[in-house]
This record gives sequence, structure tokens and C-alpha cells, in this order.
Amino acid sequence: MKEKILKCGICGAVIEVIVECQCYEGFVCCGQPMQEENPQTADQTKEKHVPVGEVFSKWETKVTVGSTLHPMTEEHRILWIEMIDGDMRVRKYLRAGERPEAVFPMSFKPGVILREYCNVHGLWVYEHKE
Repeated sequence: MKEKILKCGICGAVIEVIVECQCYEGFVCCGQPMQEENPQTADQTKEKHVPVGEVFSKWETKVTVGSTLHPMTEEHRILWIEMIDGDMRVRKYLRAGERPEAVFPMSFKPGVILREYCNVHGLWVYEHKE
């Protein structure tokens, strides 16, 4: 299964497609086809959009967006942070003014994927390999 995250280029609406049907011809918003958001990656130490994971306790992981905290204004903020381990995924939705971080009830181990979605710069992903 390949989930897709789509964004309207006009109003900024974001949707996630979990299962596509055979008749899928694209989603339309504001009279325009929605565009698929391609995951972006970068060096965690240099990019404020990359989710950074750390062991919080034996069975918990703290995820912070950016080594320098990402802004959290209404105009520019992180909409959600997600942690994926195999078939298990946990997501926290954020509001303007909150810190761009979350604590998830999952251990931080190799193969874990961290994702976050910025309302201005789109989808960012980090896969833990150590």
C-alpha cells in the first residue's frame, strides 16, 4: 500500500489517500487537480524541517522537528508529526503556538520512520538507521 498526501495549490487543503480505487483519476480542489507531496529528506543538523528522534524512555520516543525548532505560527507551522514502525503508526496533530514535538509510545530503533508535514514546505521524512 502506498499512501499519498495531496495538497491544493490554491487554498492549501491537504488530504491523505490511504486506499485508491480503480477509477482514481485524481482529486480536485478549487477547480484544480491536487498535487502529490513527495517526501523530502536532508541532514538533521542543518534543516529545520527534518524530524529528530531521541530515546525518551525504554518504550517511548521523543520527536522534535528540527535541531533549531521550527516556527509554529498560523501562517507557517507543522501540522502533524508521525512515527512509523512496520505496520504500526502513531500521529500527533499540532496547533499554532505549540512546540513542534511529540512523545510516542514506541521505541526508537533501526527501521523506524519519522515524518512531519509543514503547511508551507510539505512532507519531510527521516529513517533511523543506527
